[in-house]
Amino acid sequence: FRVRIKQWYQRRVRGCAFVLGNITGQHSHAALHLHENGSIVESMLSLCKVYKGKLGEKTTKEKQSVTKDVLCKAVRVITNVLQNEKVAISVTPQLIKMFVSLGQIAAQAKIHEIAINVLSGLNNMSYYNKEGSLFVKHRGILADFLMKLLAVDNTPITIETLGVLGNLTQYRDVAEKVAEDKHVLKIAATLLDSDNSDLVYKSCGILVNITKFNEFHDKLPSKIIKQCIDVLCDVGMLDCELSTVTLYLLWNILYLKEIKTEEEERSKLLSLLTDYTDHSYCSNENWLSQFHPVAKRLITLLDPNSELLPL
Repeated sequence: FRVRIKQWYQRRVRGCAFVLGNITGQHSHAALHLHENGSIVESMLSLCKVYKGKLGEKTTKEKQSVTKDVLCKAVRVITNVLQNEKVAISVTPQLIKMFVSLGQIAAQAKIHEIAINVLSGLNNMSYYNKEGSLFVKHRGILADFLMKLLAVDNTPITIETLGVLGNLTQYRDVAEKVAEDKHVLKIAATLLDSDNSDLVYKSCGILVNITKFNEFHDKLPSKIIKQCIDVLCDVGMLDCELSTVTLYLLWNILYLKEIKTEEEERSKLLSLLTDYTDHSYCSNENWLSQFHPVAKRLITLLDPNSELLPL
């Protein structure tokens, strides 16, 4: 009888978490209401604590499946609610520590769906939290956790991990931590050659943050300028955001002049930028407002005799 009661309870818990996930995912006002009037984050956090302890238990495959499913759905609810700025900036140390702990366990156990939901939640937190916030104060612990996750061979996990790291490397101490880790920096640089535009974009974002500091430039691979030129050649106007962030990376590298530029590379980049800033190439509003200003600035840097005026 006790077993039946327990099974009934777990089915109800799983069902409730599923429904709450759908509601909070589809209706932002409902998510905020549940946070302000129902302590939804605290409730789901308590649920995570209970079921996280069950992950290591030796039990049947069916029970382990239920445990993973409840955790996945509970984290999804929290992640959905964290899309609201009011919720994201009011996170507690307990929630951050739970996400890091659960994310580590999920990644090691190859429970990728839980790991991705955890990272999505951290991404939502990192988007809204600024200097002095509780989330930012925990950036060292978070960076260590994220850097370990880059060893996981799973593209969605890598994309989400790079996204959070991209927000955290805006802070010098995190940028230094990443730059000093040869393995992590190598991964970020290598991903510039990826066929996945999301991986390239997010890796580029991290490298932009790191290259703001000239003392980290000697950690970069010598071929990084060529990699950026290749990205511009392959993408061009097809992905304005990716092309523009690639220009920001090139600007940081070339302006600080810590990496030697080969004449062939300089000439190819100058020719490419000249073509790309010709209005006959593309007159899209985003291309003109986002790409052109940075490209023209780079042209002036590469060719001081250019008729283009610096910004």
